[in-house]
Amino acid sequence: MPHQGMFNQAFREMGETRLVGKPDDFYQEVFQDYFSYFTGASMFVGDRLEDMETGNNLGMTTVAVMSGDIDREILKKADEIQKPDYGLSSLARLKRKIL
Repeated sequence: MPHQGMFNQAFREMGETRLVGKPDDFYQEVFQDYFSYFTGASMFVGDRLEDMETGNNLGMTTVAVMSGDIDREILKKADEIQKPDYGLSSLARLKRKIL
């Protein structure tokens, strides 16, 4: 989990911890408790298969940004729960899709 590394290190140094990351169930529970969102009108955007799985598990529309760890070949081989609703070549293109 390279994206979670710095947070996990900080938590280790601050005391008792539970290391979590996407698509962990605990992460999803905390996300649901912290954020207010409507599943049919919310979008989960990410650049990893784990992001897509998390968004799909939360019932959100998922958008894969293919400037990170995801590309078309990886998406073709992904499990069904990891497949996004949309794919974009860059985050800049997202603005055109939602406005």
